[in-house]
Amino acid sequence: MVDRDLKEFTKRAKDMLSTVAFTDRVKLIDFLNIGEQSALGLMAAKLDDVSVVFDGGFESAERKRAAIFPTFMVADRVNTKVSIFKIEVIGSGEVTHSQSDQA
Repeated sequence: MVDRDLKEFTKRAKDMLSTVAFTDRVKLIDFLNIGEQSALGLMAAKLDDVSVVFDGGFESAERKRAAIFPTFMVADRVNTKVSIFKIEVIGSGEVTHSQSDQA
């Protein structure tokens, strides 16, 4: 199952890389797992006209958002639109990650 998912992602990634190369526009991709990041990074490294950056909000994040962009752009200036929020719970309550969408 995992191999089939990665194979399907690889097909989509190839299309996205081609689109960026053709249009010279940045393409933002949702958060990717480590295998998808690796596959996309390897594919982009083989091309001369596109690059990719990953951003998970912090250095050791496992899942990261990808931005595919033309090589004439500066990687540091590509906005992955990842934001981090700090939530402070007042009182003795506790909120877990799985409860965050119940607000």
